[in-house]
Parts: sequence; structure tokens; C-alpha cells
Amino acid sequence: MSPEPRRWTFGLTPLRVAALIVLALFAALTFTVLLTNEATFVYTLDDPYIHLALAENLVRGSYGINLGEVSSPSSSIVYPFLVALGLLAGLGDWTPLALNFVALLGVLVTAERVARRALAPHLDRPELPAAAVATIALLASNGLGVAFTGMEHLLHVWVTLLVFLGLLSVESGERTPAWLVVVIALAPASRYEALALTAASVLLLWLSDRRAAILAAVGGALLLGAHAVWMLAMGLPALPSSVLRKLPIAQGIASLRPASGDHVTSWLHGLLRALGNPTVGPLVLVAALCVLATLLPGPRRPASRLAIWILGIVLAQVAFGRFSGYPRYETYAVAVLILATLLVFAPQFAALWKARPAVTSLLLLLAVAAPSWRNLTATWAIPAASSDIYSQQYQLHRFLTEFHREAVAVNDLGWASYRNDAYVLDLWGLGSEAARSAWAAPDPAAALDALVQARQVPLAAVYEPWIAVARPRHWIPIGSMELKFPITVVEGHQITFFATDPARCEEMWRRVAAFAQVRLPPRTAVGISDPTLCTAAARR
Repeated sequence: MSPEPRRWTFGLTPLRVAALIVLALFAALTFTVLLTNEATFVYTLDDPYIHLALAENLVRGSYGINLGEVSSPSSSIVYPFLVALGLLAGLGDWTPLALNFVALLGVLVTAERVARRALAPHLDRPELPAAAVATIALLASNGLGVAFTGMEHLLHVWVTLLVFLGLLSVESGERTPAWLVVVIALAPASRYEALALTAASVLLLWLSDRRAAILAAVGGALLLGAHAVWMLAMGLPALPSSVLRKLPIAQGIASLRPASGDHVTSWLHGLLRALGNPTVGPLVLVAALCVLATLLPGPRRPASRLAIWILGIVLAQVAFGRFSGYPRYETYAVAVLILATLLVFAPQFAALWKARPAVTSLLLLLAVAAPSWRNLTATWAIPAASSDIYSQQYQLHRFLTEFHREAVAVNDLGWASYRNDAYVLDLWGLGSEAARSAWAAPDPAAALDALVQARQVPLAAVYEPWIAVARPRHWIPIGSMELKFPITVVEGHQITFFATDPARCEEMWRRVAAFAQVRLPPRTAVGISDPTLCTAAARR
């Protein structure tokens, strides 16, 4: 066992100091976001408002974006329910931030435990370097940045590190802790991507404790099976629309049929895009180096099989996961890989730390910062990213709830649906299974327009390039909302308003024109089209 952590002045330990540093950064960033957005807290992505909208209806007894219409837009089984609990507790819009703050501290504490365990055989007092490594791992993986997205990714990171900690104890010759079996089984509830974590962990556990491996595998299968049965019972696919929309090859799995050639082609295109992401190369390279280092002659170490476990998780993320412009999908892989690198090279790190602690800290910072520059810049860009959402998506929400107050079609679901009781048709298909299926129709434009007409949706507010190939020709552009550059996270600088019914075109135009007269943030500009477009359309 490692020695008790050294007590500092006022009873502070290195871990508590690290937690205070993280808390100070968290508070400073929260204040900066409020300052940037005219005292309104807004997340750095529009996606958490999908969770909030879903949770809002869960509280009312309905599972879906629109009250009374079932849909499954979340890539997490458990997160919408956690958000719903926060809403019931009165936390409101702050619920995702509160959940992420808890997960942030959980990641820090678990990372410190892993680092301390890795260094304990080589250092008499590993608590200071362990706290330093944990803090660096948190920041270099964009843990702070992910917290302000309001999404479930940080929960996924925490679950991954807990499994890593448990497997490290098993690989060190200790008895399998019961909590490890539970966490491995429940991991996919955090995000479906964690299915790779469960599979790899069951395989590794099988080598040392077959009973525990079987229990974890059966538990995970029961969890996913029960959720799939529930989805099917509601008339939805076994997998959520978000997974099916973003990973086409999963459509074959959800339909219990082999993936089609188109699905495989789409997957290959996604794989090529992933390989072009600047994070992928360093991830795979470092994971492979860790495996090679453990194969060198010498006694078997706990890191030997864990390095292969981590390489498998990284490769699964590259092959079947996602990488986006704002780094969040790969955060768990970056965090666990930093700690795995410490585990593999713990003797060398400890020797250098004993000789020159300050130099070791500096070298560690430089080594981690070089391949993690995107994550570090993403943390720095939190206020700018939040400003994007406030200046565009939040203003769209204002228009829909204060001026339109009627059904609308969108292709970027989030603020458009949260705290909006009017019907919202998600043309992209995350919040509407019918819309997702329409994209596979021979004529997507006709299929989507049929949905719009069936739901009597008089207005569409969309990123026009997103649906250019599927936009019905009779939709009339009546205005736009433009976000001034530079853009950090939103998918497009302009939302275009379309009247979908020529008979109501002038009415929709007047609503956009009225919105153009209100006070808007400095980065937001609303323009209106020539009203004669409506007159001409009505005559046709």
C-alpha cells in the first residue's frame, strides 16, 4: 500500500489542491460565459438542450422531443433520466453543468488514484506527482471543455477511468472488486460507445477471473437487451436515432439484418474522415508504443495486458466512434491513454522525479501539450463557443417561442425544442424517426415535405446547405439569421427561414420581420426577403 498522503498547510493534500485549482478554473469559466452572453448561461453546444427537452417531457411522462410522440434522440441511456432528476430538483438549465461538475471531480479523483497506484512501487510519496498527472490528464483531454458542453461525455470518461482503476488492481494480483463488475456491465448506459469498453474489459477479465467476466458480460447484455426491448415496444428501432444517423452501419444491427453495401461504404467514408483528424495519429501511435514497451524483456507487469486493452479501445473509437471539430468524443481515450503511458513508464518517470521534480513536471507538460493542442485550445475557446450558441440557437429559440409560437421544422435540434411546447419536426432525424427514415427514401425531398404537410408545419428554420438535396422546391425563403464571424462550434453561420405553405407565406414573413426589429446580440443579424416573393408564390 502507498503511504498516507502528506498533509500540507491547513490540512490540504495535493489532491485537494488540485481539486481547488479545477474548481477555480471552473468558476472562472462560468463567470466568463455569463459575462460574454449578457448574464445568460449557455452551453458550448446546442446538443445538451436535446437532453433538456427530452428530460422536460420525461418529467411529464412522455419519452420524446414532442409531448406524446416517442423518439430516441440521445446517445446515452441514463443521461436524460439524470437530467430529469435535476429538473425535478429545481436545477433547471443548470442541471447538465451540475452533473458535469460532479463527473469532473470524479474524473480527477479517479485519475489521481490510478496515477498514485502506478507510482507507489517506485516512490515513497507518490501523492504530489499523482495529483499533478491527474490534473494534466484532465486538462489535456479537454475535460473542462467537455464539462461546459453539458453532455454525457464526461460521465463516459469517469466510467472508463473507474474500469481502468479496477482492472489495474486485478492485473496486480488482487481479488476482483464487486464494484468493477457492476461498472463494466453498466458502462454502455453512459454512452453506446462504451460498449467497446465493456467488451474489451470482459475479455481482459476472462484471463484472470472468468466468473467475474461472465457476470459483467451477462449484466451488460441484460442492460442493452432490456433497453432495446423497451425501444421496440414503443415502436422505435432498438438503437437510438442519434446512433443510427451518425453511424449508418448500425442500421443493419438495429434492424437485425446484415449491413448493406451503402452502409459499409458510409462507414468507410467515416473511417477515412477519422484518420484525417489530427488527434487520431497521436492516439494510435502512443497506444501502440505503450504495447511495444511492455513487450520488452523483463518481468510481467500490470501494464502488459492493460496496454493491449487500451490499444483495443483506441482502435474501436477510430473504427466505430466519432471525432468532431470540437473534441469531445475522444476525451475518454485521451485521458486513459495519458494514465496508461504513466503506468508503462512509471519506473523511468519516478527516477526522473526523484532527481528533478520541477524538470519532470515541465517535461510532462510539454509531452502532453504537444499532441493535445486541440484539446487545450478547445478549453480556451469555451466563452467563444458559448457565444456562438447564445447568438444563434438561443436567439432562434426566442423567435420560435415569442414570435412564431407554432409548429416548426428544423435540422439542428436543441434550443428549438427546449422550453417550447409547439411541435418541432427535426428534419435531420435525431428527434424524429420518420424524418430519419425519409432520408433513405427514393425522393427525400418529397418524403420530408410529406411529413411537413402532415404535421401542418408552416415554417422551416434550417442550415440550407444541410438539406440542399432534400429541400422541396416550393418552399419560399422569407428571411435569415446570420451569425457574424469568427465561428467556433455552430454548423453554419446562417439559418434560413422558409415558408412551407404559400398560402401562409406573408404571415410567416411578418413574424420574421417583427423579430428583426427586436434587440439582438452584437453578433446576430436578421434579414428579411422581398415580400413580393410571397405574393408571386401565392399566385402560382
